[in-house]
Amino acid sequence: MPRTGYGSWTAPSSLITGSARGLGKAIALRYAARGANIVVSDAANREAADATVAMRDHERCPSKSAVL
Repeated sequence: MPRTGYGSWTAPSSLITGSARGLGKAIALRYAARGANIVVSDAANREAADATVAMRDHERCPSKSAVL
C-alpha cells in the first residue's frame, strides 16, 4: 500500500506494543484496516491481545496479524 507524504510506508508491517487495549489497540486496528500487517504485543494481557487480533479478523481487514 504505497502512500505519499508524512508517515508513508511502502512495506507495511508494524509491531505495536501495548496494542491489546486503549490507544495501542486503536492504532493497531487502524493500521490493519489500511492494509498493514500487524504484530500485537501486550506483555500484561495475552487474552486481550488475542481479542484484538480476533477483532481485526472480524472486521475483515486486508492484512495479516500475529500475537507476540
